[in-house]
Amino acid sequence: MSKIREIYFKYKEQQTTYLTENVIRSLLIKVNNIDDSNKFFLCLDEECKNEELLIEMINKVKNGIPYQYVINSSIFNQLDFYVDERVLIPRNETEELVLKTINLIEKTHRKVKNILDICTGSGCIAISLAKQFKDAKVVATDISESALEVARINNERLNTNVELIRGNLMYPLLNRGDKFDLIISNPPYIKSEDTVDPMVLKYEPHLALFANPNTKYYHEIILSIPYILNDNGIAVFEIEDDMEDKLESIIKAVLPSSNYKFEKDMYGHQRFLFIEYMKEKKDLLEDPVRILRQGGVVCFPTETVMGLGIVFDNYDSYQRLNEIKNRPNDKPYTLMLDDWKKVEKFAHISILFEKLLEKCGEFPMTFLLKKKDVVPDYVTHGTDVIGVRVPNHAQICKLIEGVGKPLLVPSANKSGEKPALSSSEAKDIFNDEVDYYIEGSAIGGKPSTIIDLTSGEIKIIREGDLTLDIIKRRLEE
Repeated sequence: MSKIREIYFKYKEQQTTYLTENVIRSLLIKVNNIDDSNKFFLCLDEECKNEELLIEMINKVKNGIPYQYVINSSIFNQLDFYVDERVLIPRNETEELVLKTINLIEKTHRKVKNILDICTGSGCIAISLAKQFKDAKVVATDISESALEVARINNERLNTNVELIRGNLMYPLLNRGDKFDLIISNPPYIKSEDTVDPMVLKYEPHLALFANPNTKYYHEIILSIPYILNDNGIAVFEIEDDMEDKLESIIKAVLPSSNYKFEKDMYGHQRFLFIEYMKEKKDLLEDPVRILRQGGVVCFPTETVMGLGIVFDNYDSYQRLNEIKNRPNDKPYTLMLDDWKKVEKFAHISILFEKLLEKCGEFPMTFLLKKKDVVPDYVTHGTDVIGVRVPNHAQICKLIEGVGKPLLVPSANKSGEKPALSSSEAKDIFNDEVDYYIEGSAIGGKPSTIIDLTSGEIKIIREGDLTLDIIKRRLEE
């Protein structure tokens, strides 16, 4: 049986891109159950306990499998986290994000009683903060049930009590009405597979890596800040190097009274965003809510393009909207609601509808359903089919909630022309034809996937980010 010293120096001479000296050490520590990595060099003259397992592990690493997945371990903030292919491997820059956040809170003597980690993955951020701020309630969300299974393992093995919630970004918390002193997130932000290491692309979960546009999830989270972050609370993000201008524009439109700063990481890359939320003196949605209730037309950003909205059961507003858009009277509008739970009041739903929401809820979706009598016939031009959708856009959901009724919402364009992507573009198109413009830009994703369920089966009318292949795969899980 070989000694650890012999094996260590043997493979040290065979180092590759993936099998580095640090990796060799980590594998030897794992197979020999060395409880403290600092003791490694004191154990060199001991016999290797499981050389066959070590060789198997080394071959996996040589083939490009990340060694953290091979040993199911990643050290983050001096804590040993379980990891496997269901979650991203925690990075140094994310650890730096946590340390900077802790330093900011301690330096400014903030009282942090409620913490929210969005896109938690392995739970490394949430659990590290729970360890640091033992009296705080820590909540973490993730859209992936597989990722949450790993986070639950870490929550238990590291003896923390983080509340883990499955759901898209912060939306489950919007529905609960929770508010936080600290929001922290490292959401997906890679826009192209071309910029990713092939082994990362091969082994790490794509759901946690990619976003198009790359500011998509930041935009959604920032829009939610007035509704889930306490006044003077802080929001902290890990970002990509090229995002500063885009994020600054979003912050100025959505949080004009708040303070913010960007910081570089240890490698000199613009990597972190800190926002100190300052509540506006006046509710920014107060005027558009009033105007909609009075029968006006309001233009606002959505997660796809700019939209025009009217209250769904005001016929005069409906006629005026058709005139503004130069739209034929026989072309129906989508009914937009603030919560999927409210759809049943306006349309007939099915188990299949509920299953699609459960499995694919993070994607923009428009459902074609059989309408109920509460929906006026002019909305559907005498047919029994209505298109319904709930935007992945916190600000617009709060707008609809404030109005107290669904809206009819087409894109902000003249019929047959390109939709506006910002309030300034919309103003150039409509001028004073529209009663109110909510300032900002659309998040800019693909149009929602239109799913016809009127026959009791899934029929895709238009594909967006959600494709039929994704639907089939999710429904089989």
